[in-house]
Amino acid sequence: MFGGPRAALLCALGALVVVSSGCQQAEDSPQAFASSPQTRVTVRPAPIAVVQPQKKAGAVAKAPVKRADGLPHRGNCAVTQRDLKMFWKDCDPDVDCFVSHENGKPEVFLRLPARGPMVLEAHLMTDMDDLNGYWPSSGRHGIKEHYKHTEAATGYVMKRRQPWAPAGEGGCQYGQGSAVNAVPVDAEAWYVNMFWRRRPAPGTRMILRNPVNGRTVVAAAGYETGPGSNTAIGGASEETHHYLGTGHRQDMVIGFAQDQTLPFGPIICDP
Repeated sequence: MFGGPRAALLCALGALVVVSSGCQQAEDSPQAFASSPQTRVTVRPAPIAVVQPQKKAGAVAKAPVKRADGLPHRGNCAVTQRDLKMFWKDCDPDVDCFVSHENGKPEVFLRLPARGPMVLEAHLMTDMDDLNGYWPSSGRHGIKEHYKHTEAATGYVMKRRQPWAPAGEGGCQYGQGSAVNAVPVDAEAWYVNMFWRRRPAPGTRMILRNPVNGRTVVAAAGYETGPGSNTAIGGASEETHHYLGTGHRQDMVIGFAQDQTLPFGPIICDP
């Protein structure tokens, strides 16, 4: 474990990538960031800015959040076909990926849309979570208030149980995602992450579907990276797993949405 200025520098450079999800940064990600231990920096979530270390952030700007009804909306669930460059060293035989040597070194690509295991992820700090400008001091510090904010913003009622994303090596804090900034509350409830080489822009829409019952969610990508194992194709929030009826490491079908204006959350797909 690292701490102090060295940790902040490593996190800023994206020099460390840990196996479990929680403030991971791909080595060639276009976003650079920095953070100081036990502090939180809150700025507008997009575009991502380079944030300088500081002891304590200023007042949290809270945009008014209209309570949603929690019901699925209707829309176009079509996804794009593409090969996504991953941070894996090789392909698991149960995952539809391939190794390319086109650039003179082995690079692993996942064919999207893809079907495979999705891990159950922990929570990220949102723009509605206010711990006096600080990151959580433990995995459950302030988590009950976070649950309330999430339910109020999304209207989605469930028994939430997951803690904050763990504090990882490299100086990253509890509840801190790869994008560093606090995540918009409506996006955090439905966030998705993968071990992508280049993290997509925050708020990029992805379609997640349970292949067994057909339930579908519009998920928010670009806020987190991981998990590191090539035996899972990604991870999703507990709200997503709950609505889809899936559990930890159960299969989902995932792809990038063609319609990047879809609201986050449950969706009933147009015929």
